[in-house]
Amino acid sequence: MLALIGRGFQPDVPTHWVDEGVLGYLSRADALWLAETLTELSAPASRFDVVRFAVDENPAQYSELRRLVRAGHEGEDRLAGLGPDAAVWLADRGWHTTFRSRSELVAPLDRPVDNPGVGLIIAVRA
Repeated sequence: MLALIGRGFQPDVPTHWVDEGVLGYLSRADALWLAETLTELSAPASRFDVVRFAVDENPAQYSELRRLVRAGHEGEDRLAGLGPDAAVWLADRGWHTTFRSRSELVAPLDRPVDNPGVGLIIAVRA
């Protein structure tokens, strides 16, 4: 946090934070710490876009990805990212949240409809 401020980041100016799927690769504890830090750095009207996805991680094609992401920590807590109640967690910390499904976001592009639970949590700091 101090490194950002020391390089000119202004926490009193609204910021737009974008999670491009990174939080899902962090442990739950690390993802929550990062989101808490971003919350502390976010002025009112800041925005935080968080990807919400649902992936069955049991298929064989994901075994190598799981191994790489966990970096040898197979036995540890498998919970990752902000979790399924990320919108509630954010709301409890002063963010107003809305959800837009991937289907809704790509409808203008004439893409096929897929899992309605996958999409973007749009959080705006109160």
